[in-house]
Amino acid sequence: MDRSTKQVDVTIGLDLGDRRSQAAVLDAGGVLIEERSVATTKEGMAEVFGQYGGCRIVMEVGTHSPWVSRLFKERGFEVIVANPRQVRLIAASQRKTDRYDAQMLARLGRLDPALLAPVQHRGVEAQQHRAMMQARDGLVRCRTLLINQVRGLTKALGVRLPRSGRVPLPAKCVRPWATSRFSE
Repeated sequence: MDRSTKQVDVTIGLDLGDRRSQAAVLDAGGVLIEERSVATTKEGMAEVFGQYGGCRIVMEVGTHSPWVSRLFKERGFEVIVANPRQVRLIAASQRKTDRYDAQMLARLGRLDPALLAPVQHRGVEAQQHRAMMQARDGLVRCRTLLINQVRGLTKALGVRLPRSGRVPLPAKCVRPWATSRFSE
C-alpha cells in the first residue's frame, strides 16, 4: 500500500491511557492492519503515526485528548474526538480492554463519524484560564479546610482563635480572563 492510499483510506482508533495508549489501524476495507501500544507523549505519538499522515484518527474525550487532538490536527490528520456518553457500544461493552476499545473507535470512525457524537475541545487559551480557575478554587478550599481544622482542634483544648483577616488575591489570579482578549 503506498503513502497516498494510506492517507485517504486508513482509520486509526486510539484508546488513550495515562502512560501508554493502544492503537488499532484499519485499511479501507476495515481489515486490521496494525495494532500497537504507543507512549502517551508528544514524541511517541508523532513517531508512530508519521507514516499515516493525513488519515483519520478517532479517540474518546479524556484527560489527554485535548493535547493529542491538537498535535494530530497540526500535523494534518483528520481528528474525531468521540463523546463517550454517546458511544454505548464501547461504554457498556462487556469486553473492556484497551485493544477492543481502540478497534471499536476505528470501526465506528471508519463507518460514520456522526455515530461518535464528536466534540470540539476548547482552545489552549480557554483551557489555561479554566486550569487557573480550578487551581484557585482548590487553593481556597484547602485554605478553608486547614483553617477550620485548626479552629476545631484548638477549641477542643479550650482555646478560641481570633478571626483572621482575608487577604484578597489580585484580579489576575481571580479572573485571568480580565486581562485577556475576553475583557474587550
